[in-house]
Amino acid sequence: MPGNFLFNSADLATTLRARRDGLRSTIEGLTEDYVLKVNEAEYVKHLTAEYCVECLRLNEQPEVRSHYEREEERPSHFGRSVRVKFPVVDVSLGFSGDRALLDISPDGMDMCPPTGRVEGQEIVQTFRLGIDGGDQTRRDIEAWANSIRHRVGRQESLIVAWNNEVESLAREMLRARKERHLRKHDLVAAIGLPVRRRDDPHGTYSVPVTRKQIRVSNPPSVPAGKFEPHPAMDERDYQEVLTHLRHMSRTIERDPRAFHGYSEEQLRTQFLMHLNGAFEGQGTGESFSHRGKTDIFLRVKERAIFIAECKFWKGAASFQEIIDQLLGYLTWRESKTAILLFVRNADIGAVCQQVPGLVSSHKSFTKREQWGQQGEFRFVLRSARDESLPLVLTTMCFHFPQAIEK
Repeated sequence: MPGNFLFNSADLATTLRARRDGLRSTIEGLTEDYVLKVNEAEYVKHLTAEYCVECLRLNEQPEVRSHYEREEERPSHFGRSVRVKFPVVDVSLGFSGDRALLDISPDGMDMCPPTGRVEGQEIVQTFRLGIDGGDQTRRDIEAWANSIRHRVGRQESLIVAWNNEVESLAREMLRARKERHLRKHDLVAAIGLPVRRRDDPHGTYSVPVTRKQIRVSNPPSVPAGKFEPHPAMDERDYQEVLTHLRHMSRTIERDPRAFHGYSEEQLRTQFLMHLNGAFEGQGTGESFSHRGKTDIFLRVKERAIFIAECKFWKGAASFQEIIDQLLGYLTWRESKTAILLFVRNADIGAVCQQVPGLVSSHKSFTKREQWGQQGEFRFVLRSARDESLPLVLTTMCFHFPQAIEK
């Protein structure tokens, strides 16, 4: 029997486009300070929950809710109206999900939508009982329920596609806004590391008599409680540091007997002497220092923006532990890292072949980048604290044969 039209007030495609616009408006409406300080992963999770749409779920079968007699007034043949009573049954189809979807058409204009009354979590329709034992009534009820099921199914395909997109869309919009502010304020502080290059890139490096000053360009200050920008080492300076590490390692490779019996800690000291002979920190004579037994780090504002680990190759398992150790140190955006891997094995090539696979299998691996140095590999990892912060790792393999060492 006639009732209110369902799926007839709006179009789903238009509704989802409006939802996308609403997501963008929400992100654009955030304050700049909030965008820069908010935990990206947590906020994207919040937006995903807010802007995903819960599909309608229908009960498997409609149910008879009540039956009674209905009285209607009908015209007679003599120009008068008469009141007629006939038996009817109220049938309900239970549902869960977003109730508003019952007003939204999945396919634009619906020329023949089903009817019904939405009462709580039920769609109710009244059917007249015929004199044929109820067969026709059962067919009418099934046709009505199928009509609703068909439209809910069409809605679901569009809604699932939208829900699958929300998280990546929210992350993309939030990152775009964050990067826009970062570029505007030039918040990434460049660490200037001028280096005097040798004509022979593979020769031993002679420490300059006049040491050079490390220039730190601090980001602009912000009021108390505002976003605190993260200094970072730029790519050019990172390459210069790697060049110095490479020079020192080549020296060890060419004359391993001179370093016979050196431990990882003692080798680390050689690299520190080399780096601090070339670079001078602000306010101190040294730029590079160490915390643990094997690490080398460059600190700005009490935080390390560059960390290197000096390690002997001891197998795949211990190599994964080195990566975990580095990730535990790093907290600032675009941190730069290096692993100086000294290989005692006679066949260094076999070790080098394992490195890409070992890093790629790590849970924080993002991608491997092209790198032109023989025996070296460059990767991008993600921070365990904030997945939006890339961590650059260069693994440098150097030969330190056990036989020669002995």
